[in-house]
Amino acid sequence: MTTAFFGLFSLSFVNARYLQEVKGFSPLSTGVAILSLAIAMFVVSRRGVPSAARFGPLPVVTTGLLGIVAGLGLLSLAGPATPYPLYALYLVVMGGSMGLCVPVLSVGVIASLPPERAGLGSGLNGAGRELGSALGVAVIGTVMSQAGTAPGYRVVAVATLVGALITLRWPVSASASASEAPASMAGTSPSAQEEV
Repeated sequence: MTTAFFGLFSLSFVNARYLQEVKGFSPLSTGVAILSLAIAMFVVSRRGVPSAARFGPLPVVTTGLLGIVAGLGLLSLAGPATPYPLYALYLVVMGGSMGLCVPVLSVGVIASLPPERAGLGSGLNGAGRELGSALGVAVIGTVMSQAGTAPGYRVVAVATLVGALITLRWPVSASASASEAPASMAGTSPSAQEEV
């Protein structure tokens, strides 16, 4: 969770600035231009948990985290001459990747705890998001102030890749628990699952 939000919030820090200062978009146009990220996240997030139920959480989370790394790498190539449709495609890669892995990671955290500790799991999810967000903004802001936007994205992409590798090497017990939960979160109630 922390790794995914590390990548996303580093983008959030730079995205509006790039569109307004480099591309000359108005604040309203910038908000509309960023919709491609949100729409991709929304559309793909509806498939993340069912995909984990079908293929297992590890391949889904791996795909999502590597997609975030790829999206950051693509964004590091954006410059003044980059046409908006191409930039929007980069945002779609980021949004779709976030939508793929974040719901599965959230379910994995909650499912790894007994039901009476679900509140703790929710708190851990929130803390992981906040930590990743703060670190993502801090790292890209620091690198950008010294070396520019493209190196900032590249440093965040490498750090996200390292975080992804650590996440993917995490003990299997949490991943195994996550594979049990998606069916109940994919639109089938637990009582209906027991009847089947």
